[in-house]
Amino acid sequence: MTKIAVISDIHGNQTAFEAVIEDIKKENVSETWFLGDLFLPGSAGNDLLPLLEEINTTVLLRGNWDDVLLKIIDNPDQYNIDDPSDVYMGLLAKYLSDKLNDQFISIMRDAPIQTTKTIHNLTFTLSHNEKDNNGGPRLIPAAPTDHFEPLFEDNNVDVAIYAHTHHQLFRYTNDDQLILNPGSIGEPFFKHARLNQDRRAQYTILNIDDTGIKDINFKKIAYDIEAETVKAKQEQLPYVDLYHRLLTQGISPTQDKALLQSVNDANDFKARFQSILHELN
Repeated sequence: MTKIAVISDIHGNQTAFEAVIEDIKKENVSETWFLGDLFLPGSAGNDLLPLLEEINTTVLLRGNWDDVLLKIIDNPDQYNIDDPSDVYMGLLAKYLSDKLNDQFISIMRDAPIQTTKTIHNLTFTLSHNEKDNNGGPRLIPAAPTDHFEPLFEDNNVDVAIYAHTHHQLFRYTNDDQLILNPGSIGEPFFKHARLNQDRRAQYTILNIDDTGIKDINFKKIAYDIEAETVKAKQEQLPYVDLYHRLLTQGISPTQDKALLQSVNDANDFKARFQSILHELN
């Protein structure tokens, strides 16, 4: 029997991650698979990779928010100063890059967005989102089944596990191959408002034996959201009020350009980011 914890989308939320780690240790798992989005918009940075080591993380993927961090370092000219979302993500990325150890940046830069694992007689494809694209909405939980078929381009794959949508999921392809999503530790999300009130951290445990997957346990772990907010304030996280709203209400500001524009204007964030880009370029 092999017991595996599958985790994803920590998004810089160290308080939630530590609560999940405590639960994983009680479960006595063999190894942990991490499917990406380690950083941002939460404030945690240097503590996160050592925490992954505590739970024997054998898979480390790179998510689209991890790419936001790398973008400010490698390609700052790609930011559009007139896009409120770019200002939002760019300021957060610069905040993190200024305090993150170079070795951890290198680890994330080298991390793939997809990999394959074989456990007993089953082959798993693991990805942050699509196999060749770690962002975008194509694999939302209610997407048509054919959107998931490219995860199984290799006929030897039995199970596809992806992340990115912040939503635990169990479904099948037209050929009855299994699709799973472990959910999000740092930013769980439900489109349905009452379900979205459940702000507990999410992850999944697989028990696999020589016959197949013996059981799948979708877990939710309570943590202290207010303590995470206090931590973010103490660490002077930009947009901390929006981060608190995200934690308590599950509402991401990324696509709300009107809201971001008003926050940017009130805090002179556009001018601040323009100055940063001028220095970097």
